[in-house]
Amino acid sequence: LVRRRPPRERLHSPVASARPAAAMPLLACGLGSVHVALARAVLAAMLVAPAAAHASLGTPPALSFVNSPLVHRDAHLPLMRAPRHQPTMSAVAGIDAGAVLGAILALPIKLLVGVGKAIGSVVPDELPHWWQPPEAGSHVLGTMAILASNVFYLHYAVKLFRTRRPFLGCLLLCSAGASMCYHGFQIFHGAAACLTQKACLVDTSIAVTSGMVYVAKCGLPRLYLSCAAGLLFFCAPSCGPLYAASHSAWHFVSAYTAHHMAENAARRAKHRGLPAAEVARGDAPAAGL
Repeated sequence: LVRRRPPRERLHSPVASARPAAAMPLLACGLGSVHVALARAVLAAMLVAPAAAHASLGTPPALSFVNSPLVHRDAHLPLMRAPRHQPTMSAVAGIDAGAVLGAILALPIKLLVGVGKAIGSVVPDELPHWWQPPEAGSHVLGTMAILASNVFYLHYAVKLFRTRRPFLGCLLLCSAGASMCYHGFQIFHGAAACLTQKACLVDTSIAVTSGMVYVAKCGLPRLYLSCAAGLLFFCAPSCGPLYAASHSAWHFVSAYTAHHMAENAARRAKHRGLPAAEVARGDAPAAGL
């Protein structure tokens, strides 16, 4: 006879208790895969649903800065949106700060243009046949040398400002500006252009006037400087192919001569016991060499 165990003992037998324990990992694995699949489905629905809604309405979705075509701006990441900036005082007052700053910076240029127009209306459009500006030439290095050599005027003007002779320094700055304008028109528009003719007259007038003021305030320069400056001033325009080199040399010699005249005047004033600023202002008479 086979003895049957009672139901309570069967539940607590090792064989019966091992079956549910062996089935638990399978059940947990099944539930885990279900959870992962469900999470993937929910995430896909959250990402695709806004794009589908926009497609049904016929409007393109607005994408955020994540650079993903599936990530919608209004669907997620509300904390990563750009912060709202507080309105500035210029915006509250209705003033465009950029326009005001641009107008302030453009004011000197407008003044220079206005002065140029006023001078251009007085200066004749064409110079006489015996006073025609030469061509600057087609060589790039030559034309650049003519423009770059004006830096000597700026260099010696700064030296005069440092030694408290601002009036003489301003004369060199005016010569540098007029020379830059003249040679710019000469290079880019040609010697026969109306702007070049006007600028040549203005440049020559400023150079001659500045030289006369320097002689009146500082006295005559040394003989070798006078010969070099006069030779380059009168002979450089007729040098032809060597015009770029000779006129660049004129810029250096004239600027150095002006600075040398001012230094000699200050040295003579120091020996006589007068401050150099009085010579620069013209309070003291210029002594000869």
